[in-house]
Amino acid sequence: MPWIANFGEGYVEHLTPDAGTVIISITEPGRKARLPKGYEDVLRLEFQDYDPSFSARVPENAVLFTRQMAAQASRFARRHRESGKNIVVHCAAGVSRSGAVVEALLQAFPEYEDRGWPRFPNGYVRSMMKRALGLVPLGFDGEP
Repeated sequence: MPWIANFGEGYVEHLTPDAGTVIISITEPGRKARLPKGYEDVLRLEFQDYDPSFSARVPENAVLFTRQMAAQASRFARRHRESGKNIVVHCAAGVSRSGAVVEALLQAFPEYEDRGWPRFPNGYVRSMMKRALGLVPLGFDGEP
């Protein structure tokens, strides 16, 4: 059974990937995680862990998760789902940004086993991913 997991960056940097595993690497803008060799494919996304619904706490120059990033992550995951690849998603702590992506993917891919860490998902990232994965009906106003 294929699996999906969310982990922290420090853990992933020292992890030896299982065969048939791909990774979505989420970092702060301008950084790249030092990923070990062995992942069959890598998608790198750079954005900060902000939720614009809490606008008082989001700096003007914040780099937010975008619809384009959500579409990219969705296409990447769907492409690898077709061949039964395992999917690792990491961010700095492995809880908020990666947790949001993983929660949406697990909802969209019910055949996947959840092997991730406990999550406290970023609601904005999760809703953008759910939209990109077709889990939110078009025209639903409760999601950004």
